Amino acid sequence: MKIAHNMTKFYLFTVLLLITNNIYSQISIDNDPHLTFASHFTELGTGVNKMTDWYSYGLKGKVEKIVQKNYVIKPDKQKVIEDHLVSCVPLKGNLENSIISFNYNGNVIDILTKYNSGYYPQTFDYQQGLKEFHDRVSDGYVKGSYQWDEIKGLPLSFEGGIYGHSKYQYQKNLVIEYSYDEAECINLVRTKTFKYKASKNSIEVFINNGDGSFFQRKEIFYNDKGYKVKLVFYNKDELIYFTEHFKYNDKGDIVEYKKVFREDNRVFPECSISYKYDSHNNWILRKEKSSRSDDIIVLERKITYYP
Repeated sequence: MKIAHNMTKFYLFTVLLLITNNIYSQISIDNDPHLTFASHFTELGTGVNKMTDWYSYGLKGKVEKIVQKNYVIKPDKQKVIEDHLVSCVPLKGNLENSIISFNYNGNVIDILTKYNSGYYPQTFDYQQGLKEFHDRVSDGYVKGSYQWDEIKGLPLSFEGGIYGHSKYQYQKNLVIEYSYDEAECINLVRTKTFKYKASKNSIEVFINNGDGSFFQRKEIFYNDKGYKVKLVFYNKDELIYFTEHFKYNDKGDIVEYKKVFREDNRVFPECSISYKYDSHNNWILRKEKSSRSDDIIVLERKITYYP
């Protein structure tokens, strides 16, 4: 009975992890290629600013639906279907077998994520200044919402139930996110400060625990086209821990990635990615090869468009 109980807890945790990854795949600043300061901060818990979800997913044209399936090609050429893959490269969207639907305005209305024999749904509803999402976890639903300033296209707050609660403060070239563990927003868990540095074409991110102690610091560097080319992580002693490097093709998709550790210049992992595109220049086939494995990770997408 104890084994069964532990397996149930592990199963629910895994489902929660998949769903959480889906949420944060839509609200991640690190995958947003544009440097425009105000619209850039989609890591703050939105994806519903003036830039649509088409933009957040890196899509071109009026996409109606994406049906994605993933598999791994083994060294012996055997194809193995995987519900969830781990990529060495940050990816817009998600790495699950999934179905993602968009409304005509370019916002996600539902995501079906495959897990074992079923699909776990997320639905999104839009009202003026509000975006609500509903996640199915086990036999119940988790409800959350984003509030934002429609004129400026900036998030104001995030209420996410088990996913936490956040408020946002804006200053010149500075954005601060305050994260809490309950709806009353009394017990501060973490703060994130984002500072744009025009001289270096970079954004510094300082993350502290609720008591003010150090949690993480990183700096994101961009090229003249606004694409992230380097991400530097620092330890608590302000020394570089590791650096991530990115190269792109002419369509703005990552084709090379590597992570270099400071202490021994160890490179882990080093990845190369190739793509096949449709007539709208959206990728429909993605193959990733990593130095840490002989497997080839393959993502296939069938994309349909509004007329």
